[in-house]
Amino acid sequence: MTMPRPGSTTDRAALTAGTWGLIEGTHTAPAGAAQALLVAANMTGTPPAGHQCYVDSATIRIGIPEVASVDLYRRPITTPTIAAYDFETADMSGWGAPHAGVAVRTNSKSHQGSWSYQLTSDGTDALGSHVETVKILCTPGAEYMVDEWIAGSSAAKDTFAQLRFYDAGGGFLQANNGIGKPPPGPGAWEYRWAVGTAPAGATHMTLLAVLDSFPTAGDTIWVDEVRVRLVNRAAGVRVAQGLPANAVYDDWRGVISGVPYEYRAEVRSVIGTTVGGVWTP
Repeated sequence: MTMPRPGSTTDRAALTAGTWGLIEGTHTAPAGAAQALLVAANMTGTPPAGHQCYVDSATIRIGIPEVASVDLYRRPITTPTIAAYDFETADMSGWGAPHAGVAVRTNSKSHQGSWSYQLTSDGTDALGSHVETVKILCTPGAEYMVDEWIAGSSAAKDTFAQLRFYDAGGGFLQANNGIGKPPPGPGAWEYRWAVGTAPAGATHMTLLAVLDSFPTAGDTIWVDEVRVRLVNRAAGVRVAQGLPANAVYDDWRGVISGVPYEYRAEVRSVIGTTVGGVWTP
């Protein structure tokens, strides 16, 4: 049995024999700490001889500090959506064959509306499983952004959005990945995006939702509200400053009727770091 070292913290869970369970926790490094050690499995008590414990997808990540305040920015939407998919109709002609898995339109889970696109990995490609649209026209030198909502069955498998660019003959030219990370919890939705500039010779692009981190057979993601548009570099205007975490802000007095807007939050933490969010309608 491994004994905790000075300053250590422990997360415990009683698991049913033969079943998997997720054990997770958040802890603050004490003053003077320089390293962290993850003990992935520790059978407490006095386990009988031959007792076995299996561990998979053990990870340690930097935590997110608490929010101190939030500034809110607004700008008009000036770049129209080029393609969008919400899966509310049975027309799936905008999507190609899935890679390393089986994909179906489903009403078992959705982020908005009643339907989404479900991909179940078959575990045949350690580099990941994905769903990909058919090819969409693009312009070399133009900067594009794909954004989408993804939920995953595993809180230990990364998901991300991706843009791919192709030439007139269908040859692959370039891929641009968004940030890859696990969902906030099994089955929980999270916003994903990727930005890329179409390279010289590009005539078409595709939009992807990717299940990464060595997916095994049965690992599943759900995808909803997929869209692509040209990137808008306008800074916008700050409409609120110093809002508390989870605040609700009514901006109806500052907008013009009939004009679509999008917003982003700039978050300051209790330790002084600042994170700028992405623009969302």
